[in-house]
Amino acid sequence: MVQSIAVDDVLLAIFPLILFVASRILSAVNSQYLKHLEEEEIKTLQKQIEERDKRIHELIVKRQTLVQKKEELQREFKIRKEENARLKSKIPAHVLEKLAFSSELREVNRKNT
Repeated sequence: MVQSIAVDDVLLAIFPLILFVASRILSAVNSQYLKHLEEEEIKTLQKQIEERDKRIHELIVKRQTLVQKKEELQREFKIRKEENARLKSKIPAHVLEKLAFSSELREVNRKNT
């Protein structure tokens, strides 16, 4: 009986220590797991950021290409407009009047049909 009380007393004395060690072990495991989750979340966010950066870069390149194309078309338009003005200045006035009159007739005919 004395021996059984002593074992019980020892177990009761050691039990809080066992609980403390177990809680420390679980805390360490939990900490490592949370660290792993954070690393995975960081990797996922980095991938998303890289994909968005790639899309943004593609859009910037596309915009630059469109701006260059627009400028090229504007230069072409200006050149053609100047060329048309130069060619029109060489056409005699009476021919221009006939052309204007015939285009007016075409408009009237379109409206009547």
